[in-house]
Amino acid sequence: LERAYQQEFRMTANTARRFDVELGAPQTSRDFLRAQDVRWRQHLADLQTLKKRAEAGDGAAALQAAQGSRSLIQLHARMEGRDPAEIQSLARQAIALEDQAAAQGHLPAMVAVAQALEEGSAHRGRNPARALELYAKAAAGGNAAAMGGLAAMHANGWGTPRDDAVALGWLQKGAEREDGRSMFGLATFHRTGRAGLTPDPAAFEQWLGKAVAKGEPRAIVHSGQRLRDGNGVAQDQARAVQLFASVADAWPAARFLLGRAYLLGEGVPRDPVRALTELTQAAGSQNPQALLLLGSMHQQGQGTAVNLPQSLAFFRRSAELGEPAAMTMLGNLHQTGLAGAARDPALALDWYRKAAALGDAAATKQLEHLARQ
Repeated sequence: LERAYQQEFRMTANTARRFDVELGAPQTSRDFLRAQDVRWRQHLADLQTLKKRAEAGDGAAALQAAQGSRSLIQLHARMEGRDPAEIQSLARQAIALEDQAAAQGHLPAMVAVAQALEEGSAHRGRNPARALELYAKAAAGGNAAAMGGLAAMHANGWGTPRDDAVALGWLQKGAEREDGRSMFGLATFHRTGRAGLTPDPAAFEQWLGKAVAKGEPRAIVHSGQRLRDGNGVAQDQARAVQLFASVADAWPAARFLLGRAYLLGEGVPRDPVRALTELTQAAGSQNPQALLLLGSMHQQGQGTAVNLPQSLAFFRRSAELGEPAAMTMLGNLHQTGLAGAARDPALALDWYRKAAALGDAAATKQLEHLARQ
């Protein structure tokens, strides 16, 4: 940790020296560096204190220590010559601390573990059934965030049969307790008319605004996408990028959209190198769309050198996570034997069928073409 900290400090020092040259403010940069030094050393000291409290059975301290370990994972991820083993060790510590707090009945810890299992993080597998169980326990204990999560499980049929009526009930309870995710869920239900509701654009806008005001990342991302596409609002791609960036640390989908914006030059100057950085970070959270774009970038040499084996690995991981476009891409590659893929018509057909079953039009068209041959 000290080695990671020292490298981060050197990076900050280089930035501060650049400020000296550009702004002629050496005293300001020295003050800035001194504050950074104090901040990181205090962070390390606080983490050790929290771990000791966690060992004594303090669930809140265990969750805080887990969050501290995750911030150090981000620090390690930015290091030159970073050690994956150290990152894995910190991840195991964070998971153990979260599980400990959840087992002690700490409601926010239950929600944190449930969210990780619901979404499938880089260091935890996806387990909807266990996520549902934890959300239900925390919601029964009055936790508003758990109510929003439980509603999402019922609304999407994750870990339980889909039930819009049950989902709506939990959304209403969560929204009454000021939960942003519940507010965003109500917005989508009013927009689409789910659970017997009459589609109501005004109610949609009202609940979406409340969710955004609460800082709900899903609502902020949705608002950014509307601005990017001009969907129901005046198009403003620059503002959309600002919204994606504001929640990128909290929501991997936002990080993916930020990387996509830099790749395509939507709202920002086109910058494939920056896009690669953002998408790689999103892919670390197992975002299938980020993995798909990384596959294309490594295949075409955008922001990085051409690397066909790495490209194929990204496509395969994206497909394994359920991305239909990646499945179709794998079908194309195995059908033709291009871009480093082994030619395998049977495997290509299997990927086409999986993608078509998920509604991918290109895969369906390709299957129809093969059937005529």
